[in-house]
Amino acid sequence: MYIAKQKVKGKDYYYLRKSVREGKKVMSKNVAYLGKNKKDAEVKAKEMINKIENEKKIKVEKIEKRKEINF
Repeated sequence: MYIAKQKVKGKDYYYLRKSVREGKKVMSKNVAYLGKNKKDAEVKAKEMINKIENEKKIKVEKIEKRKEINF
């Protein structure tokens, strides 16, 4: 994931983006809007990335518990 700046009518807007492969092409997908200020955008991006990583860890833990119960 990375921070991308997009200009709209002369104003800067910051987004958290990720690259996703669709067939043979690699596309950029917006994950979250981060605001108009670069410093604030960097702080929000770190928070969003940490939140996403924590959610992934929780999902993995739930899957592992289900596997343990089934055996």
